[in-house]
Amino acid sequence: MKLKFFIFSLVLLASSFSVNAQKVKFKKGDVLVDGEKIFTYEKQNLGNTISIYTLDDNTEVLYMNFDDGGTLHYHDDNFMAMNFLIENVKIETSNFNGRGFKYILGQMIKQGVISKNGEIVPEKLEIFSNKYDESITDRTIINR
Repeated sequence: MKLKFFIFSLVLLASSFSVNAQKVKFKKGDVLVDGEKIFTYEKQNLGNTISIYTLDDNTEVLYMNFDDGGTLHYHDDNFMAMNFLIENVKIETSNFNGRGFKYILGQMIKQGVISKNGEIVPEKLEIFSNKYDESITDRTIINR
């Protein structure tokens, strides 16, 4: 009986993790969420920057840049800058260090910043910004 309860609990726990998970893929210039095309993208700068565009009029809505702080082998000053161009919101955070663009977009979708049909939700963007923005360049002197 205890074994059955344990197995049931394990299955229930595993299924609860997969219910809210969105699968984000970058494929041939398209951003796919759960197999549906919501944006197009273009990577630049050896994959350190990405521009995200709307489907309907190809307007750039999001620009993300990985910044190594000018120190190639010192990782404590690395951060991700996310610029929401239409909303005029910039988020600089080290919370996503070591994570890729797919993970970050997945987090934005999970937290409601980007809807499943590719729209940016301003109220959720403000919460996301308050949660993650560290204003790194405002408090850092970078000599390059």
